[in-house]
Amino acid sequence: MANERQRRTRGRHARPDAIERLYVYWLVSTCLLLLITVVLALFLGGALRRERVLVDRVDALEHAVRALQLPAASAADPRGCVLNEISAPLPERVPEEHEREEPTTNAPRAVAPDESPPSAPEARVPTDAAITARVSALLAVDEVGLATIVDPARTRALCDEALGWLARAQWHGQTWADLALVARLASLDAAAEAFERRAVQADGDLHAYCEASTRAALGRGQHRAALRFARRLAERTRNDATADVLLADALLGAGETPEAVDTLMRVRELDGLLAADRLRLARMFVTLERWPDLGTVLDTIDDVPERLIPQRDFLIAVSLIFVGRMVEAVGILDFLEAELTATPARVYADAPDLYDVLVWKGVALTYADELDAARTLFDRAAELAPDRPLAGYRRAILEALAGKPETAIAYLENVLAGSPRLAPAWEALASLKLDADEIDVALGHLGRVIELSPRRASAHFLVAIAHARVSRAEEASSALWKTFRLDPEYLAEAKEIEVLRRIFSPEELDALALEAPLQGGVE
Repeated sequence: MANERQRRTRGRHARPDAIERLYVYWLVSTCLLLLITVVLALFLGGALRRERVLVDRVDALEHAVRALQLPAASAADPRGCVLNEISAPLPERVPEEHEREEPTTNAPRAVAPDESPPSAPEARVPTDAAITARVSALLAVDEVGLATIVDPARTRALCDEALGWLARAQWHGQTWADLALVARLASLDAAAEAFERRAVQADGDLHAYCEASTRAALGRGQHRAALRFARRLAERTRNDATADVLLADALLGAGETPEAVDTLMRVRELDGLLAADRLRLARMFVTLERWPDLGTVLDTIDDVPERLIPQRDFLIAVSLIFVGRMVEAVGILDFLEAELTATPARVYADAPDLYDVLVWKGVALTYADELDAARTLFDRAAELAPDRPLAGYRRAILEALAGKPETAIAYLENVLAGSPRLAPAWEALASLKLDADEIDVALGHLGRVIELSPRRASAHFLVAIAHARVSRAEEASSALWKTFRLDPEYLAEAKEIEVLRRIFSPEELDALALEAPLQGGVE
C-alpha cells in the first residue's frame, strides 16, 4: 500500500519535469534556427552586394575598352572607307555612397613629353573618318596650284583638339599625316611635328607633308630646315622633278652649291612642274649665272596666275639682258620699280623686291654703257640692303668694264669679306688678277671657285687660259676638256683666244670637244 502511494507520488512529479525539458529543447532549437537564419541572411546579402559591384565594374570596364578600341577596329578598312554611324556611349553608373573611395593623393599624374593632359573619361575618341572629313574641309588648292588652308581658326581648333588625343587615339598613319599637313600649312609648327611623329610610328604617307614643310621653310628663308624635309621628299619620290627642284633650292640657299647643281642636272622634263616651280628653277639659274638654261625654262612658261606675274616679268627682264635686248629689259624693270616703290611689300614669297629690281636695272644700264646711271642704281640698292652682296658684285663688274681694275678689286674684296661663298665674285677677282699677270694668285682664286661650284664652265676655261699663259699645255688641255664637257659652246671662243691658239691647233681643240660630251643642262 505504501509502495503504491510512492509510485503515484513519483508519477505526479515526473510529468512536469518532462514537459519542462521539452519546452527548453524547443526554445533552444528555435533560437538556434533564428541565429542560423540571420547569419545566412547576412552572408547572402553581402555576397549579392559584392556580385552586383563586380558586375557593374565589369560593365564599366567593357564600355571603356569599346570606347578606346573603336577607332582601331576600323584600321583594317581601306582609306576612305569609314563607319557611317557610331552608337552613343553607355551611361556611367553613379557609385553607391558606400562604394566611393577616398583619393589617396592630391598630386597630379606625371605626363609624358609627347602626351597631352587626358580628356574627360566620358569623351569618345573621334574616328579616322571624322578627322579626315574635318581636314578635307580645311584644305583647298590656291591659284598657283599649291595646297592652302581656308579657315585658320578652325584649323587651330582641330589641331588643339587632336593634341588632346595624342596619347590615346589609335588613328591610321594617314590621319596623323593629314593632321601634320594642315598644322604645317597653318604655321602651327609644334603641332605639326607632334603629328608627324605619330604618323611615322603608324607608317603614314608623309609626301604631301614633306613638300608643304619644304615650301614653308623656303618661304621663310630657313634653308637648313627646308633641306631636312626636301631630302626626305626626294628619297620618297625618285626622279620627281618637283622634289628635285625643291631640294636644289634648299641646297643652294644652304650654300651646298655643288650638290645643288648635281640635283638640277636630274631635272630633264619640265611638263610636270607647276608654273611656280618653273619660276623657282629659273631663279636658281639666275643665281648660278646659267643664262641659256634660264631662257630655256622661261620659254616653257606662258600664262601664269596673277600673283606670279611680277616674278615672271622680272625673270624675263633678266633673260633679255643677256641676249642684248636692253631697251625691253629696262622697260619691264622700270614698270616693276614703279609698282614696288608705290607698294614695297612682296606679293609672293619669291617675287622680286625693290633691291632686286634696282640691281638688275643697273646691270642692264651697265651693258648699255650708261655707267653713271648704273652706279646710282647700285648705290641705291646697297643703301636698301647693305648686307646683300649682289649690288657690290655688280658694281665691281661695272668698274672693271669701265677700265678701273683697282676700284673693281676693292669692291670684290669687300663683297667676299661678307660673302666668302659667292663663287662669281671669286671668279671675277681671278679674272682681274689674270689680267694683271698674277697667274698663281688667279689660279688660287679659281681653285676656290671650282671648290664652291665644280660645274662652273667659265672657271675651268679661265684655268685653261692661266695655264696656257705659262705654257703648261697638259694642265691647259685638262681644263679645256672639263670646260667643253660642261659647255660645248666654249669651243668657238677657245679658237679665238690667242694664248690658246699658240698651244692648240683648231683640230686639237675639236678633238678635245669630241672627247667631252655634254653632261648637263635642262632639256
